[in-house]
Amino acid sequence: MRPKTITDDALLAIARECFLSQGPSVSTAVIAARAGVSQATLFKRFGTKGDLLLRALGIEDVRPWLPRLEAGPDERPIRAQLHELAGVLVRFFDRALPSMMAFHAAGPRRHAHFLSEPGEESPPIRARRALTQWFEAGQASGRMGAFDADTMAVAFIGAVQAPALRRHLVEDDVDLDRYTDHFIEGFWGGVAP
Repeated sequence: MRPKTITDDALLAIARECFLSQGPSVSTAVIAARAGVSQATLFKRFGTKGDLLLRALGIEDVRPWLPRLEAGPDERPIRAQLHELAGVLVRFFDRALPSMMAFHAAGPRRHAHFLSEPGEESPPIRARRALTQWFEAGQASGRMGAFDADTMAVAFIGAVQAPALRRHLVEDDVDLDRYTDHFIEGFWGGVAP
């Protein structure tokens, strides 16, 4: 038996599961039935189906790394910081990729909202810019070698997305820790002073 009242977090978890397993076109009737509530309850708590989709698949709670990246490298060894950053991003993309795919399937308007608020730079562009500046700061301090910072930022971001793509698109059971260790070992060889 389902409880008479269900929290917003529990409703969002059920909606997320439905959106990820059945796609963004899953009806609110299916979501409501799964949660043991009426469609009216869903709309009262979350507004439109689009708002429910945004809340259920939103990844704001797993994006704390972006402000840290924008702050630039700290005084610790650069290699250790790159390893830490790669580990955070590998796990971020592993968690976020299913949501990103569902948002993309919902259409360009929904996908655009997921990426940024109106008038704001999208998080993927912001992350690339921040990582480029991070690398430039590492170079300016003499703790990183000479390379094109923007190109390496794109390469780094692509590499930390790769395990999530392998795991979620082709069901390849990539060991995230092992991947991170070996990726940074190779990447450091290209950026070390």
